[in-house]
Amino acid sequence: VSMQVVGQPARDLARHFVQRWNYMLRIKNRTRTMPFLLPPPEFKPNELADMGLTGTCEPQICRSTGPWSMGPPERIEYSIQNAHLKAIQMPEHFVYIENQFFITSRVVIKVENRIGDAIVHRIIRAHHEHTPWKCCIVIPLLPGFSFPADHSNASAIRIIMEYQARTLFRGPNSIFARLRKEGIDPDDYIAVFSLRNWAKLRGDVLTTEQVYIHGKVCIVDGRLAIIGSANINERSQRGDRDSEIAAIVRDTDMIDRYVFSCSSLPPAYLPQHNGRTAI
Repeated sequence: VSMQVVGQPARDLARHFVQRWNYMLRIKNRTRTMPFLLPPPEFKPNELADMGLTGTCEPQICRSTGPWSMGPPERIEYSIQNAHLKAIQMPEHFVYIENQFFITSRVVIKVENRIGDAIVHRIIRAHHEHTPWKCCIVIPLLPGFSFPADHSNASAIRIIMEYQARTLFRGPNSIFARLRKEGIDPDDYIAVFSLRNWAKLRGDVLTTEQVYIHGKVCIVDGRLAIIGSANINERSQRGDRDSEIAAIVRDTDMIDRYVFSCSSLPPAYLPQHNGRTAI
């Protein structure tokens, strides 16, 4: 997943880079003189129109930054996590999450990002309101490390897999268990997928391997997307650990649609397949 950003959001990205560059220069000893960077000048909207770089999307830049990457101890920003929390609370229909990892709140160790809590609360709300709502999560079948999961040097893989299992379905604090405690069937609202591909080698020999998920994307109702570098785990979402960047993209080009219930139509108006009504 890639993006081209123009206008004021591009200037915000440049200012973020300048802030990090200049701060890192102050705390690291260099063997040669490195120049400080200056923020870019203000852009002129008419310049974008002259270059044909206009569109219907409204982007906003968010980030994870902490003392080691940006400055003083009190300067911790986790606007990427806040963007995900808001995105999960607002949709009327669905949330699609594609990410390399999925480690969030309520696992055994202390995990502070609240994305899992937001999913549970939104599903409980949909259940109480009797409204259809779905959360689709796509993650890799196995984390991408140098060793297979059963190797003696693959403890990191096994730890990640354990934490993801405890996040999703294993133990009383998992997302699935918390929903069942509320009398909710998780299968009605949330689904988790991994991808595989297959091919034939040397004629008829079948082989398969995982399609590795490395994107970091969240899509809400087809109207808003979060695209960036942040995984759903503590390192990316906390702010004081990995330094991450992302963009919230809102599409303002709406398409009129009509919503109707198939159950209200007589059978003659419904599509037929092998003599049966397809709904």
